[in-house]
Amino acid sequence: MMPRWIADGSPLALVLGVMLALVMPAGRLAAQPSGAEPASLIVVFDGSGSMWGRLGTERDNKLDLARTALKAAIETHKGAGRLGLASFGHRRKGDCSDAAIVAPLAPTGDSAIE
Repeated sequence: MMPRWIADGSPLALVLGVMLALVMPAGRLAAQPSGAEPASLIVVFDGSGSMWGRLGTERDNKLDLARTALKAAIETHKGAGRLGLASFGHRRKGDCSDAAIVAPLAPTGDSAIE
């Protein structure tokens, strides 16, 4: 069973989700041994209508906050691996099963996400 603060979509749950999605995998990108195959990471982005809502007392909506966090993570780990982007809920209103690859895997300096 999921804790209530996660199920209710609290601001803490969103912040923790963004941190886990961007910081932990990005750290693995930077920690590759020399000569190793570059790490690949596909970021899954929530493009549903709920992302237009505000997070607590923040001025920006959740979508803008997530974009800012993604841009910072990309800049920090540029050249450290391959990056792609998938999104769900971004094409059909109210349908989070609507998922697609928005940007295929590419080296972080060349990714269409940037």
